[in-house]
Order: sequence, then structure tokens, then C-alpha cells
Amino acid sequence: MTTTNGSGQWHKKGKKGERNTLICPCQSGCEYHDCCELLHLGKAPLNGEQLMRSRYSAFVMGLERYLLSSWHEETRPETLTLSPEQQWFYLKVIKSCAENDQGEQYVTFEARYRENHQVYKMCEKSRFIKDSSGLLKYIDGEFIA
Repeated sequence: MTTTNGSGQWHKKGKKGERNTLICPCQSGCEYHDCCELLHLGKAPLNGEQLMRSRYSAFVMGLERYLLSSWHEETRPETLTLSPEQQWFYLKVIKSCAENDQGEQYVTFEARYRENHQVYKMCEKSRFIKDSSGLLKYIDGEFIA
């Protein structure tokens, strides 16, 4: 059985005598420590989809520093303050494209969150490129109606 706590983190209930595990918020079905936590702790993403999923998990978990560090220096804001009222609970990857001739990768996704007792949906086509050190970073996104 899988349940969510108030922060949107997913827990998988173990059998009697087993410990509960944290299911990754990116909805990959993997345990957090085998999935997005690796990137949150500094592992380089393999592709744009993996980076986008780790950024979604960071929104769920309130990891502002990770969001900033995974943002390309050309478009990264100086600071980022997440709303504690936002509770992200749904992610669906619609399309993930391999690197093109310009070195860009695109991921189109839908995400949903609750804020002030309302549910909101956003669809975005995110763009990822490598930074000056060769690491893949989020550079920008286009909202899709």
C-alpha cells in the first residue's frame, strides 16, 4: 500500500516487521534513495527526463538549493522561495526527446499541485542544456495551454 503524508512524500508500507520506505516523489515507482536522492546528493543526471524528475521531486520536498544548483547559470534566479502551501502530488511525462544538434534536450510534462484548497495543473515543455562545466541543467520552459 502506498500513502502520502502532508508534504506530498510517498511512503510504501512494509509488511509487519519491515521498515517503511520512501517512494520517490517523481512517480518513477522506485525508492527515493535509488532514484532522485542520488541527484539531490550530487550525481549528474543522465538525461533531461531524469533531471526534470529530480527537479519535480525537489519541488515536492522543498529542496530550494537543489533547484537552484540544477538551473543553468544563464537563467538561474539569485534566490528561490517555495510556497509551503503548495503540495505537489502528480507528475506525468508526456514526451522526452534525446539531445538535438544544438545540444538541447526537451521534456514535456504535466504536474498538479494543491494550494489553498484548490488544485492546479501545469503543462510545460522544459529545455535542458549543458553548462560551462558540461553538466546538464534546466535553462527554461514553455507553458502549454
